[in-house]
Amino acid sequence: MDAELDAMSLRDVNETEDRIVSQWREISADEKHQLRDRVDEILRPLGFETRLLVINRANSIALYFLCMTLSAVMSLRDQWRSQQLRNIVQKLFHFLSGSTGIVWVKRLTWPLTDYERCLEFFNCKQGNRRFSNKLIIFFWHSLVFLNYYVVHLNYAETILCRFTFLVGVSEMTGGIVTFKLLTCFYTVLFAVFKPLVYICLLT
Repeated sequence: MDAELDAMSLRDVNETEDRIVSQWREISADEKHQLRDRVDEILRPLGFETRLLVINRANSIALYFLCMTLSAVMSLRDQWRSQQLRNIVQKLFHFLSGSTGIVWVKRLTWPLTDYERCLEFFNCKQGNRRFSNKLIIFFWHSLVFLNYYVVHLNYAETILCRFTFLVGVSEMTGGIVTFKLLTCFYTVLFAVFKPLVYICLLT
């Protein structure tokens, strides 16, 4: 997002921009800075899920916001569209510049393509999470079936043990070991995926 200052209201635009950027860097780098509370108060209307991270010099002043959720991005866009965001930025710039006069923001630019990229990022993120949840639930249903199968393996193992004892065939030992390994493997998978399914159902 780019903020262009009104040159008509300032004696020296470049000097004012430099002062705004340097003051922001100093305050944002120190959470215990004496001016930090005032800055936080100015930015409070942005909400708890949106933070102003960086102010840099470009052709104008570039602002970089961090939005934690999709709703935060949409809320920020609404504030931009209603000019509320420009008023917030204007107050911040006035405070950071230390100017006695008002620092007017002539234009606050947020291209539609940048906004759409933000929406796309969150939509992809939510889509990936939904797909992952479905995949975990699919594995859960598979493991429920396998667990049912393991019960029958245990039953088959018992029969094999009895049969081996009766006929004395040592070759049957390999089959028993295989059954034991399968039983352990599916039991572990069952234990791992069970809490994951509960998490998926809650999200």
